[in-house]
Amino acid sequence: MTEFVFLIDPLKNPEHTADKGEFLAQIAHNALRILLNDWNPNWPKAILSRKFAKLLFKYPKTISAIYKALFVEREPLLLKALRSQVQKVLNQYWKRLEGCTFDKQNQRISFVISNILSLYAMFEPNPNEKLKVPRLIGKSWMLVEYTIEPIGLTPTKGPVCGYIKESDRLYAYGLTLSKINNEEKKERDQENTSILLYPGTGWDTFRGLRIQNLNNFWPAKTPGEKLYQWGKDRIEKWLEKQPLMVDIYGHSLGGSLAYLTSISNPKKVKKVVALNPPGLFKTNKKIEHEEKGARKPEVHILMQAYDQVRKLGFYNEDWKLHKYSPLENNIGPDRPIRWGAAHLRNLAANKDVNYETREPSKYNNSKYRKAGNFLIYRLGRHSKFYLGTGLSFFVLTPIIEMIKKHKWELLCFISLSLSLYFCSALSMVFTLPIIALISTKIVAVLLVALAVTSVLSHTYSFTRLC
Repeated sequence: MTEFVFLIDPLKNPEHTADKGEFLAQIAHNALRILLNDWNPNWPKAILSRKFAKLLFKYPKTISAIYKALFVEREPLLLKALRSQVQKVLNQYWKRLEGCTFDKQNQRISFVISNILSLYAMFEPNPNEKLKVPRLIGKSWMLVEYTIEPIGLTPTKGPVCGYIKESDRLYAYGLTLSKINNEEKKERDQENTSILLYPGTGWDTFRGLRIQNLNNFWPAKTPGEKLYQWGKDRIEKWLEKQPLMVDIYGHSLGGSLAYLTSISNPKKVKKVVALNPPGLFKTNKKIEHEEKGARKPEVHILMQAYDQVRKLGFYNEDWKLHKYSPLENNIGPDRPIRWGAAHLRNLAANKDVNYETREPSKYNNSKYRKAGNFLIYRLGRHSKFYLGTGLSFFVLTPIIEMIKKHKWELLCFISLSLSLYFCSALSMVFTLPIIALISTKIVAVLLVALAVTSVLSHTYSFTRLC
C-alpha cells in the first residue's frame, strides 16, 4: 500500500483545470489511505497543522471547489480521481500477490479486495470502463480485466417515478470478464466469475442519495429491499447473461442488496461478501423464501467493532459471520466519530486487528439485539419514514420544487387573491349593512355563495398552476 501523502504540494495555478485535477487526486489518495490502512494518531494533527491552514488561505477557491464537490454539487474530476486511486491500490496488491499460491491469508486478502470494490461502486464508474482486479482463481492469484456495465435500480414506471429526478438515479455495476493476463486463459476462464457491485449510502452530493435514504427507512422491510424490488428485473436480466455464477460485493446498504440478490437468485450467485450491512427484517417472509433443496450461495458478513449498523436485524443461520476488532493502538478517533469511521474503514486490510468468527444464532437470540430491533428497526424506522424521509420525499420536496419552478406565477396568484379578498371585504363593508336592513337571509346566502365561489376558483387556479 502506498504511503500517506500530506496535502502540502504547491499548486502554481489553482484555478487551472489540470492543477485542480492534481489536487483532487491527492484528496482521493489520502481518503483511500485512511480508509484502507492502519489508523495513525498523527493524522488529525497533520490535517489541522499550520501548513494546511496556510494552504487554505493560499488557495481558497480550490478548497471551496473541494467542499462544493463533497456537499453542494457532484464533481466528475474527484470521482475520476477516486476511481484512478482504486486501480492503483489494486495494482499494488497484484504486485504482492503475483506468483503466490494458496495459503491461510488468501481469504482475508479476498475480503480486502472485495471491500475495495464495494467502495469503487460509490465512485460512479462509466459504462464500458475497464478495471483490473486481482482474483483468486483455483489456488493461484491472477490479474483479471473487467468491463463495467451500469444497471439501473430506480423504478422506470409507477407512481414513484413522478418523484424521482435525474440525480436520484441509482445504479449497481456489473463487471464482466474482458481478459486474463495469463497463457492458460481458456482454462482459467472456466473458473472465473463475473462480479456485481452495489454502492452503499453516499455523501451529500452522491447520485441517488435521496432514494437511498428513503429505502433505508422504508417501514417493515429490510433496508434496500424496496430498491432491489424496483431493479430486480434488470438485475436478473444481467445475471442471466453471465455464463458462470456471479460474486456480489457491497457495503452497508449495498451489502443488504447483495444478500437480497443471493436469496432471490441462489442458482446464479456463487458468493456474497457484505461489509457492515444491517441484517434482515425478520418478519418479511417473501424475501426469505428459498426453494427446498436449492443450492445456497456462500454469504460472508464482515462485521467491524464499534460499527452500529451491523447491530440491527437478523442473519440467516447458514451465513458466515466474520468480526474484525482493532487493537488499542488502532482504534481510531473518539466516539461518535469512531462509530462512523468503523462503518467505513476496511479493517481487514489493517495489521493490528483481532479476527474471530461468530454464530448467527448467538446474534439473533441475544436480548440486546431483539430489544434494539424492536426499538430501532420497527418503531424508529417507521417513525423516521412517516415523519421524516417519507414526508420529505413525497410531500415537502414536491411542494418546494413546485414553488421554485412557478415562483412568479405563485407570486401573481397570491397577489391577485389578496386583491380580490381586499376588494370583496370593502364591498361587503359598504353593501351588507344596506342589504341587512332588507333581509338577513339574503346576507347569509350571499356569504355562502361568495365562500364557495372563492374556494372553487382558487382550487381551479392552483391545479392549473401545478
